Formats: sequence, C-alpha cells, structure tokens
Amino acid sequence: MIQVKSSKLIDMALLRSLLGSGRYHEAVAELVSLLDQQAVSRDALALLKEAFNKYRCFSEITDVILAWLETHQASFVLLELLVDGYAHLGEMSAARVTFSKLLEKISTPSQVSTAIKHVPALFQVTARYAVYQELLTLLNCEAMQQQPIVAVLEARILLMLAMGNIQQFNILINRARISGITSVKLKKLYAMEECLRTFNVLGSTSQKVFGIGLSKTGTTTLHEALSQLGLQSAHWTNSMTGQLLGDDDIPLFDALSDTSISYRFEELYYAFPSAYFIYTHRSFSGWEKSLLKHFSGFKWGAGMQTFDELKRHHQELTDFRYGDEWKNIHDRLYFNHASLADAYKSFDQRVRSFFADKPNAHFLALDIVAGQGWSELCPFLNKPIPEKPFPWKYKSLQVYTT
Repeated sequence: MIQVKSSKLIDMALLRSLLGSGRYHEAVAELVSLLDQQAVSRDALALLKEAFNKYRCFSEITDVILAWLETHQASFVLLELLVDGYAHLGEMSAARVTFSKLLEKISTPSQVSTAIKHVPALFQVTARYAVYQELLTLLNCEAMQQQPIVAVLEARILLMLAMGNIQQFNILINRARISGITSVKLKKLYAMEECLRTFNVLGSTSQKVFGIGLSKTGTTTLHEALSQLGLQSAHWTNSMTGQLLGDDDIPLFDALSDTSISYRFEELYYAFPSAYFIYTHRSFSGWEKSLLKHFSGFKWGAGMQTFDELKRHHQELTDFRYGDEWKNIHDRLYFNHASLADAYKSFDQRVRSFFADKPNAHFLALDIVAGQGWSELCPFLNKPIPEKPFPWKYKSLQVYTT
C-alpha cells in the first residue's frame, strides 16, 4: 500500500512538473489515461482541473479528450471536461452539443449538481429555465430517489437557487437544518441562506462590500482577503450556480467583486447607500500586459498581441461564453473604447469622479499590486488585522496576473 501511494505521488509530481514547464499535451495525455485507473483517477482529475484554471491549456485538453474518445467510451467526467474546454475556447455550439450528451450520462444527483453550474456559460438567460427543468426531471426520476439523501437534497436546493425559486430554496434549506443534514456544499448553502435572512431584515441598508476594480487589478486577491476576514464572498460568478453575479446574488453574499459587479457600481451605490466600495487599481503598464495575457488565453484571443486585434476579432463574434451578459460587460468596460489606455483612463476617472463627493468612510482605493493589504483594508471594514499574511495571488516581480 505504501509503495503504491509513493508511486502515485511521484507520478503526480512529474505531471505537475510537465505542466509547469509548458509540456501541456504530454501531461494532459497521461492524465486522461489515468482517469480509468481508480487508484489515481481523483488526483488526475484534480490536476486536469488545475490545468484548466492555472495553465489554461484548453486546446490541449480538448484535443487529447477527443482523441481518447475515438477508442474509448465517453464518461461523464470526460464529457464535462470537454464541455468546459469547448466553452473556454469559444466553440459554444460544440459545447452545447457535448452538454446534451453529458445529460444522457447523468445517473447520480451529484452529476446533476455538476451540470447545473455549466448551464449559465452555455445558454442565454432566456434559454436556461428549460435546461433547469430538464435537470429537475432527471432528479425526480425513481432511480435518483434511491441515491444518498444528502446528494439529492443538495442538487434540489441548487436547482431552486439557479431557477430563482427562493421560496422553495428556503423551504428545502430549513428542512435540511431541522433534519441535521450537513455537508461541505450544504454549509455553503446554509451561509447563503443566513445572508439572505439578514438581507430580508436590512434591505437597502445592508452593509454589503463591493469590489469594483477592473480585471487583473487584484480582484481575486481581494476576494480571498474578504473571505479570510469572515465575509461570505463571491467573485465573478456565484460558485454554487455558475451564474454571473447579478441582482439575485446580492442578498446571498456579504461581499461581491469583479467586473460582473464593477461595471455597474453607480447603480449599486444608490441601491445600497450603506455599502462599502473597494476600488482595486494598479499602474496602467502592468495592467495592460496582464490583461492582454489574460485575453490571449482564450481561443478567440490566441496569438493576438494588441488590443486592436482583440477588439476587431471580438466584434466579429456572435456567440459568447455566458452569452450577451459577458459581451455587455466587456463591451462597456473595454471594447467600446478606442484603446486599452482609453478604457483604463475612462474607468478610473469614472470611479474617482463619482466617489469624489461621497463619504470617504465608504470608499477605498486599494493598490494590492504595490503592496497594500491588511493595513489599509481592515481599518476600512472595521475588522481586526488577521495573523495570517495577506493572500496575494499569482504575484511576481514582472507582472501581477490576477
């Protein structure tokens, strides 16, 4: 047993090293082959997801899985990775076709929960309800009722949340609490319900925290810091439903950040006058490099070195991951401007001029890249400074990339 475990650890370390050195295709091919081996499949899947999120090797993963499926039976795990790969590459039609095949493979409530989170990235808002109904039908079938009650309940609560049925969401949450049922996912859902109860009492006087910086200004770091301060924090999407942060999510969290929030900060200020607004910013030169690198990680931006190239190609696209929601946010913040310099300057002036005559106690400009952290953030939020160091993410001397 010890020898097998040691071998597994060495394999994973080697594969992680291959990813780190840019040998993506070689590493991914080995990882996909390991998914069939029960002893290492969980580790292999975790590393594949890291390859998506950290190394962004979407093309390599998609190519390897397609080749693998030519001689092997499609599994739920591989189809899910393929859906995610196609979506990140901007091949939305292929992603939706693969998602339909994924639905046919669903046999457990946990797989229903997984499928729920893919819906917002693949379908326009107007088309999502029908997909959620299809998932609800799958969840209600007799075979599902023989599955573990915790997993069934989790999936049902997530569906109610995704469908905006807050009444049923509350009923199911209360039923789970009374029954003493708990899990990692349910604990997160309980925390959301507690935020919702507080919001129902305080309404517009709720002291929400909104992170209103542009992409690549330290928004991920801010989200992590707010979480460490004990706030129920969300970044870009609702991690439970996969939906871009919107009006329905504000009651569910203490803090919300990234461009799905920042593009509409004026509206949020008037809706929540007691809220705290944190403007993450950085120097233009570093921000420009990081943002261009970010966009080049997607197929529609691959190989493009300038904003003009990105903008021209963006304007030619008609089908986006997260649909019109994504397009509207990015058009307003970036692509409606003549250059990234104009976009940066316009947003910076927009923020600073808007808050110029607002109470200082509710606005903080935070330069995380320059080293600002707990000493600025904690007094602003009336929080004690934690013993843990400030959670800078992906920081380097050249380019701060989050």
